[in-house]
Amino acid sequence: MSITGGFFNSVNSDRLYNADQVNSFFEGIIGQGVFERVGDGLEVNAGTGMQISVGTGKAMADDGRWLKNHSVLNLTMDASDVTLSRYDAIIVKFDSTLAVRECSIGIKKGDASLTPTKPIMERTDYIKEYCLAYIYVAAGATSITSAAIEDMREDTSVCGFIKGMSTLIRSYCSNYTAQVNGETAIPIGIPQYNKEGDTLRVWINGI
Repeated sequence: MSITGGFFNSVNSDRLYNADQVNSFFEGIIGQGVFERVGDGLEVNAGTGMQISVGTGKAMADDGRWLKNHSVLNLTMDASDVTLSRYDAIIVKFDSTLAVRECSIGIKKGDASLTPTKPIMERTDYIKEYCLAYIYVAAGATSITSAAIEDMREDTSVCGFIKGMSTLIRSYCSNYTAQVNGETAIPIGIPQYNKEGDTLRVWINGI
């Protein structure tokens, strides 16, 4: 089918929608990555020994699927190699394959090497991974320190922050304002507008 749309009331089950169609509602409205101002923003911190913690927060994939972490999540890294180092990734994973159909936060383990590389995020039609942080697990390490954690939430190549609507509106206004006679003015480009007698209603991104 080349055209889909919605949503309409169903009569005798003639208008049924699946999760993909519901999730696609957010396409073009909200970006992908971590919501910057929800909870702790899924921040990764060092814990005790080989443990790390992931703070509360919310993330969304580019297809509209979302995950919310309601309490601090503790994860334990695998033991370090005796002679080789590695990078592990703390990820949010959306898996829509029929066998799984869930979202999760977990550890994507890297390969131990003399010159370790960082795990690559998988992005397919069914699996979408977002890196919250890379963890450097040094050879022989018995604990994870804050210095070993590389925050990747702001990096749009592997994750990215989703700005709240209030932030977007403030950004929009700051980009299109000018000082006129000491007052802040937003050019609207409507020559017929009479500021003395007309009322102007403004919608920004549907708000």
